[in-house]
Amino acid sequence: MPEFRTAMVSGRNDDWYEFDGGLTEYPTGLIAGIAKPYSLPPDLPGLAPSVPVG
Repeated sequence: MPEFRTAMVSGRNDDWYEFDGGLTEYPTGLIAGIAKPYSLPPDLPGLAPSVPVG
């Protein structure tokens, strides 16, 4: 099994972005401010992102 994966992100205009990380690493990177919100609203994820549990 490979140790490294690439997540492919599809935009709404049928454009694609390669993120050097896995499926869960991309949204985590968005929240942390590490990943660019390519083809997503520029203010994503907002000033105080949160993930509700439960």
